[in-house]
Amino acid sequence: MSTADLRQLAKENRDKTDADRPARGVVRSVHPETESFKVEVYGDTGTKLISLRHPFMAKNSWIRGMPETGTPVVTQTIRQPQQQEMWGYLSHQLGGLVKLGKDDNSGYIFRELRPGEIEIMSVGRAYTHWSEEGEITLSGGVVSLHLTQKELEATSRAPTHKRQLDQHDPVQLAHEERFGLVKRSDTAKPYALQVYVKDSANAYQYEYGRWLCDDAGDDLISLHEGHLYDESGNEIKNSQTNRRTRLQRVIHHVKAGQIDFDVDEDLNILLTNTSQAKTTDLDFGAKNEIKISSKKLDFSITKSSNQVFSKSLTIRSPKVRVNSSDVGFGASPSESAVLGNRMVNSVLTPLLTTLGTALTALGNETALKPPAGAGPTYAAAGSAITTLLSMLQMILSQQVKLTS
Repeated sequence: MSTADLRQLAKENRDKTDADRPARGVVRSVHPETESFKVEVYGDTGTKLISLRHPFMAKNSWIRGMPETGTPVVTQTIRQPQQQEMWGYLSHQLGGLVKLGKDDNSGYIFRELRPGEIEIMSVGRAYTHWSEEGEITLSGGVVSLHLTQKELEATSRAPTHKRQLDQHDPVQLAHEERFGLVKRSDTAKPYALQVYVKDSANAYQYEYGRWLCDDAGDDLISLHEGHLYDESGNEIKNSQTNRRTRLQRVIHHVKAGQIDFDVDEDLNILLTNTSQAKTTDLDFGAKNEIKISSKKLDFSITKSSNQVFSKSLTIRSPKVRVNSSDVGFGASPSESAVLGNRMVNSVLTPLLTTLGTALTALGNETALKPPAGAGPTYAAAGSAITTLLSMLQMILSQQVKLTS
């Protein structure tokens, strides 16, 4: 074999060896649809289309990651199949990034990892960290979730928290739980967008709400607190006071009607039951003391009321009125009450006046004077009746009155 042939063979062997060696490169474009990207390899002209190598790829499980443009990588040619693939990523700046992450004023998030820890970050700042202590931190921008082993707590931080069941419809307040800033579906695109609800002063509104329904979509029970708005973003107001509602609790009947408990922003309270419920039983216990203090207390009973006081009942009031066509006092009331004014003015006063006048006249009769007459007796009787007349108005009560 000639010297030239030996030189050519040696060159081919060197080229073959060099082709099998890893080479540095930089990602210039990414093609997610083919799981590949174009790399500019050091020492070569142009770019090469290289298959993407994920951190982990099994048959039914994987950890995938798509590199960004400008990412430094290491490539290598493989023989079966004959193609160039990415071998790994390069970075000689990790130590500096860790230092920046420790600097509280840098604003850079790049924590120092301890042995066995895992950290993942996307270009949109979706982040997760699995710590040495068994704690997990998840964040999507400013929204975060912390699962802490040391404190045995799950802490989430977000402007709005929502939990939704599989039957939830985005345009309805049902099958879900909400806490935080008030948001409702956009009227233009209700199934795609949401809008924040603000008051007349352009201030954000806050709520906690829970709406439970059955499989048929019928309401079961709901609780709504804070700044209350309906599905269309309209303020919910108390039906009696027309003031903004702060608390609304609704319990729905199995067929028709419901119990509503409303408290408005002025703390006016409204409790209504529109169902056909048979009883509302309030049992505070035999040893409990109930005290009610109010400016005004009204009762309206459509049929009857039975109030039993086992020991005593005391009513103190400057003015008491009983408006009824049948009023009874005592264990078995059957006797009619006497109308005092009519009896005194129309019966007793005329009667006693007549008797007094007659007896006085008899006492002055000459034939009835002493020694044998009864004149003095009649005179004494007439004087006594006259005295009774002056005292007759005293038998009329100044506090208890009856209706004629």
